[in-house]
Amino acid sequence: MKRQLSLALGGGGIKGIAHIGVIKRLEELDYSIDSIAGTSIGGLVGALYCAGYTPDEISDAIKHFDQKSIFSYPSEGSGVLNIHSITQLLVSMLGDITFEQLKIKFACTTVDLKSGSEFIFHKFRVMDAVLSTIAVPGAFPPRKMNGREFVDGAVMDPVPVNLARWLSPGKPIIAVCLSSPPEEVASVPTLSIKNTISIPGPIIEQFSKLRIAQAFSVFSQSIDLSSRMLAELRMKIDDPDVILRPDVTKYGIFDTADVVELINNGILSVNASSQEISDACSWLANLKRLNKKTVPIKGYSNE
Repeated sequence: MKRQLSLALGGGGIKGIAHIGVIKRLEELDYSIDSIAGTSIGGLVGALYCAGYTPDEISDAIKHFDQKSIFSYPSEGSGVLNIHSITQLLVSMLGDITFEQLKIKFACTTVDLKSGSEFIFHKFRVMDAVLSTIAVPGAFPPRKMNGREFVDGAVMDPVPVNLARWLSPGKPIIAVCLSSPPEEVASVPTLSIKNTISIPGPIIEQFSKLRIAQAFSVFSQSIDLSSRMLAELRMKIDDPDVILRPDVTKYGIFDTADVVELINNGILSVNASSQEISDACSWLANLKRLNKKTVPIKGYSNE
């Protein structure tokens, strides 16, 4: 019988490609993923996997995705980046699939701007949930639904451990955090200006000196820092069984990524903690979890 566990996949922009490697390696080690709770990019990767796509199929889709397309002029909404190409990818892979049709239990976190509270998607159309949880404030437009506006779940819960515990009570929770502990951080990667069309280098260099470019760079770094600190606080409170930290320190949340490298780093993070993961699935650890209280979470409704 396969050992079961639940994954809490954290936010972190393009760094979240490492989640694919984590899932791939856990499969190879013969673990069964009972559920996935995702935030932001963790919600996107988690949704695709729970819909039945293999890690290799998700990897291929991302490799063929034009990462620079998000830096083209935004087609609609209040974000400074273009979410249209990501939406098209989700349409092609998820379509109108609902949470009830997923092959593995899944839920993702978002934030309702009007109420100022966390909102959990676990019903109805999965694509709407994913577009909500990846809506980084200021970068992508909020997802508007039923008179509400939803933004990135990482604003309140960068690594949704307690949500994973709600999905799979009593199961070991493996949290995948896309940031280093504060004591190990020397600097935050800066955002580079993407040359998405044939513009001479000197012009790009001059543009990077403009106030709007500098402001967006500060914005990107600030999100990274605040998410990092909030993730540490939440994990201390929510206490997952194992914390995996793929090496993604060279990337900012909006950088163009080396897909193969990030997936491999996700694999390496599982290898580095393989004994800890195995111990978390032992009968003794399962016994100890019986006495562990699950913190009640409000707002588990899509009504």
